[in-house]
Amino acid sequence: MTPTAAYLPSDEVILTACRVEPFRHGDAPYSEFDHPSVEEFRLLAALALAVDYDDGLVRLQPLSSTLLIETDDLALDRPSVQDEVRRALVGQWQMQSFRHEGPYPPYPPGAYDFRSDAAPTALQRRLFDAVDLDDHLITRGLRTLLRAQMLSTHPLYAEEAIYPLHVALDASHSLFRRQMEAEGHPNPSSKDVARRFEQVFSEPATGEAYFNDYYSDRVMAQHPLSRYGSAPYVPVTHSHAIWLFKALREVYRYFLLGEVIPSCQSLADR
Repeated sequence: MTPTAAYLPSDEVILTACRVEPFRHGDAPYSEFDHPSVEEFRLLAALALAVDYDDGLVRLQPLSSTLLIETDDLALDRPSVQDEVRRALVGQWQMQSFRHEGPYPPYPPGAYDFRSDAAPTALQRRLFDAVDLDDHLITRGLRTLLRAQMLSTHPLYAEEAIYPLHVALDASHSLFRRQMEAEGHPNPSSKDVARRFEQVFSEPATGEAYFNDYYSDRVMAQHPLSRYGSAPYVPVTHSHAIWLFKALREVYRYFLLGEVIPSCQSLADR
């Protein structure tokens, strides 16, 4: 928890709360799909990116319902404020004033099961503090990365879960290009970006373009007719959603923290 954002699990309800600035991006193009907000995605990213596959994956599937509390003083690291937010949210649920969308259970969903593992709270806080809400490449990349994971929780939309991963991949490519251009590298190519990626993550040199293994599938997924022909089904597999998400999570952790976090590092050391 921080003064402006908190993840609050309890037997009664599991909720997130964030201080939101509605007009923060007043110059951005109009969108009806600005929920969850960038402030909320910053918190969700801090939760999800801090945990490796071997430690128990954080899979996010938040309800679409939102309770807006208008106040100038909302210190979410204070227990009294947390209790106030929790009571207000539970009260709204009990009055059934939320609009239910999707295959969600009614409130209350029954008893929760909680893991006994320690959460990497120090790393979560570092990730949260590192997200610059005015950096649109970072926020758009994290948004699509996490939306892909949300979609993948529903088998019916497993294919569609891969499409936002392509956007997150493209954003990561632009992040590498921006980094290299800032260092004086003029107009880096996709192969240049791949070499930087290989250097950062100590991967063997391939001489190929950035994430080249996914290139043809991305083209066929986005273009029903391409130089690869046409097909009745998208040529992607479930492994795309798993391994591409895992790789991109490492890339975004690198850009947020400026370092590579070893996957074998224990949660207690984060």
